[in-house]
Amino acid sequence: MKQTQIKEVKPPAVLRRREVIRRTGLSNSALYVRIKAGEFPKSFSLGGNLAGWLESDVDAWIHNCASGRKA
Repeated sequence: MKQTQIKEVKPPAVLRRREVIRRTGLSNSALYVRIKAGEFPKSFSLGGNLAGWLESDVDAWIHNCASGRKA
């Protein structure tokens, strides 16, 4: 009998500002300057005054920065 593999699909993870700052090393003001300049992914509303970023977007930004560095 043939076994069917089921891939577990994880829901997208959402990061809050404090975690984005921790992961990127950017200050709060530098984060928002880069967002305004279009150099960092925009946050989205989580309701009320809450905002978040997709973990995959933040990870891609970090990867792009790291791949652009000189060895």
